[in-house]
Amino acid sequence: MKLSAVVTGLWCWPVAALAFAPVPDARSRTTLRRGNGASRLQERREAHVLVEDAMSSSSRRVHIGTLLIAPAVLTAASLPAVADSTGRYSSIATAKKRYLPRINRGISEFASLKGEVNGGGFDGVSTFLTSRAPDMVAALDLYATGALKKGEYLDKKSLGAKGAADEFTKHVDEMRSAVKAKDKEALKTAYLAAEEDLTSYLSIGELPPIGDATYAKL
Repeated sequence: MKLSAVVTGLWCWPVAALAFAPVPDARSRTTLRRGNGASRLQERREAHVLVEDAMSSSSRRVHIGTLLIAPAVLTAASLPAVADSTGRYSSIATAKKRYLPRINRGISEFASLKGEVNGGGFDGVSTFLTSRAPDMVAALDLYATGALKKGEYLDKKSLGAKGAADEFTKHVDEMRSAVKAKDKEALKTAYLAAEEDLTSYLSIGELPPIGDATYAKL
């Protein structure tokens, strides 16, 4: 019984393999029916035909696969433009979130100096120039070039704001020189000029003017 089962298993294995193997067309079934009775030459010819059919079928599958993949490739090729657009809006939002708080704090402290400047004081101005001014002028420039332009390149609005930021930076440096020299009049002149530059910047950037409650809360 055991030997019979083994023999039966050995005989069934190739039959099962043939049953589950892919049978592409009638030629393969014809070849199986012929069995050992077919001549070797005929078997070679039929095998050659089967190979050609398989290659042809493979070629068709590759071609169909190419047709299916091509739209996906074209769609992927168009993604960078969308990403650039999305990235642009994202960069504007990031610039506003990152630089506006720094600008607002700078404006708040700058505005608070006016009484001291008019009174001929230097201490508060010196503190502002050391601790707040460097961060403020950097934020003004970065906001102008990052948040105010509509496209990839600087436009009229962003260039105008950047120009006002540059002028503000120049007059802040003059304030620093006046404090160092203890020159009250020079400090007043430089402060008023910086105030005008900052007012221009806020107008171009469509931000609240100096003295607005936005800055009083800081």
